[in-house]
Amino acid sequence: MPTYQFLLHTTGISLDMGDGEAPAIGFYTSRRAAAPNSEEAYKIVMAAMDVDPDLKDIFTTAHDAGLRPRTVSEETYIIPWWRAILPWRKPGLAFYPFDPDEDDSDAPA
Repeated sequence: MPTYQFLLHTTGISLDMGDGEAPAIGFYTSRRAAAPNSEEAYKIVMAAMDVDPDLKDIFTTAHDAGLRPRTVSEETYIIPWWRAILPWRKPGLAFYPFDPDEDDSDAPA
């Protein structure tokens, strides 16, 4: 069964980054899943994101602020078998801040 890796992009959040920095309005993360096809792997990855304790507070805060977080896959890769058997580290989150010079319809008002 192939292993798929997804580059996921989440928008529609507002996360205080502290120290006077602009709030984060989105993030990127990578996730993997083994499945018969990419559609099934995507369902597995998205279900795992829904129960990820590191993301729960981020999504709850966004919903409480009236925002609607949305996650989409920007890239999908099939991982070679020899790489898929190597240990997978816990995926991180790469946050990016609100930039008033960019047109971003997901930015908080």
